Amino acid sequence: EEEEGKGGSGKVVAAVIIDCEVRAHDPDEDSTAFTALVTRNGITADFSLRTKGGELTLEGVTTYSCEADACALTPEAKFKRGQRYAGPAMTELEGTDLLPSILEFLDEHGVTPALGEYVHKQVQVAEQREYMGLLKDLKAMAA
Repeated sequence: EEEEGKGGSGKVVAAVIIDCEVRAHDPDEDSTAFTALVTRNGITADFSLRTKGGELTLEGVTTYSCEADACALTPEAKFKRGQRYAGPAMTELEGTDLLPSILEFLDEHGVTPALGEYVHKQVQVAEQREYMGLLKDLKAMAA
């Protein structure tokens, strides 16, 4: 998608990654956390988001000058990502124009509350499938 007149130009590339290993669906909160990676003007931002009750909230953000550093699935890359500055607490941005601007930017590029709800439902389906598989395996072991 080409951007014009929105405070910058260049291609915008967005991807959504569900980090089930760390932030899977939380039944106590009935919310799901996920990550959206957006690349624009040579900068890739890793947005940590949570969907709850139809609302999308930003929990954190990390930026990378190299898209591969944000996307690589190797243990080394994952370790390097864990060492990066994870951005300020989002509460520090409340009352500024930056937080609403980020959420508006994400919304304009398809990272919407509707997407968050879709991710939430898909995580629930996946968890149910895993649960049923576990029960089937335990039944087979006990037989």
